[in-house]
Amino acid sequence: MERLKRTGTRSAMWLAWFASLFLVMSFWTACSPPEEPQDKTCRTSSDCEKGEICSSKKKCEPKPDNTAPIADPGSPQTVKVREEVFLDGTASYDQETGNLTYQWTLTTKPDGSSAKLKGPTSATPTLIPDKAGIYLVQLVVSDGKLKSKPAEVRITAEKGQNFPPNADAGKDQTVEVGATVQLDGTASTDPNKDPLTYKWELTAPSGSKAKLSDATKDKPTFVADIEGDYKLELVVNDCEVASDPSEVTVKAVQFLTKTPKITSLDPARGPTGSDLDVAVKGEFFAKGAAILFDGRELVTSYVSASELKARLPLSKVAAGKYNIEVKNPSEKKSAPAEFEVFDVPAPNISEISPTTAGQNAQVTLKIKGTNFISTSQ
Repeated sequence: MERLKRTGTRSAMWLAWFASLFLVMSFWTACSPPEEPQDKTCRTSSDCEKGEICSSKKKCEPKPDNTAPIADPGSPQTVKVREEVFLDGTASYDQETGNLTYQWTLTTKPDGSSAKLKGPTSATPTLIPDKAGIYLVQLVVSDGKLKSKPAEVRITAEKGQNFPPNADAGKDQTVEVGATVQLDGTASTDPNKDPLTYKWELTAPSGSKAKLSDATKDKPTFVADIEGDYKLELVVNDCEVASDPSEVTVKAVQFLTKTPKITSLDPARGPTGSDLDVAVKGEFFAKGAAILFDGRELVTSYVSASELKARLPLSKVAAGKYNIEVKNPSEKKSAPAEFEVFDVPAPNISEISPTTAGQNAQVTLKIKGTNFISTSQ
């Protein structure tokens, strides 16, 4: 009995101790301050809860009414002169809308530079430095309500190795006498894309008074006042080194737009077996015009705008009818005129006078017969 009493007393003590501990723990818990929530990290505002934005510290914070956007003009660049620079402001951002407008300004450039920004209101404008030195470009972005602080990027343009330019005087031309000739050197190039200066020289035919309108322009003119070849030479310079010369020839001819016309042939027929001189008469024959016999171009003598002469090669030509044409330097050809080549029977001698002569005597011999022709010998 006594033992049971001692056991009950011990249990009651343990219960009292646990009850006291529970009351103490409850009191401590009730009086302790609540744990503060940990700040949530982020990369963009989409990583945050509704009503929060991603701050510049990359932490989610309560969204303010509106904040100014941040301009980011990209990294500094080093390029060669005349090398196109591609700027990039797409890393600029706005905490609220994300919709930005861009305004780029070229604030600093080397003395003498005429460089300009292309597309200064786009996110990605371009710039071509034309002088060696420093170019500073400023970017300001706007969300429609607030503008960002200006942000600047530095572009360094270096000269690099200079290569000589290449002159191109254009293509040869054929023009009418009296025409104004337009020259064109704009196809000239420079490997460094440097601006070019031009120097033309004109060598005109003897007797011409032709002069260039401006020998330092890329596209000068002159009047081809007489027939002949006008030789021109172009040299370009990038302000440091000159190109090799480029040459072009302008041929001035009469009747460039006219078609030559044959009115007669003298003679109009000839015997096979020997060459024969022929005169071709007509109009609009230019200097340098050629007589064509059966499509073959002959050595032609220019007499006047209405007459040409050539030797017909009939020694190996069969009897028949052949075309004679005139072709001007403009490549315009006349309508064909018909020339007849005929066979000649063997000559027949019926009488010789005189029939005798003394030794070493000089006499005029007369021969009569048939089938003699003008080229008989």
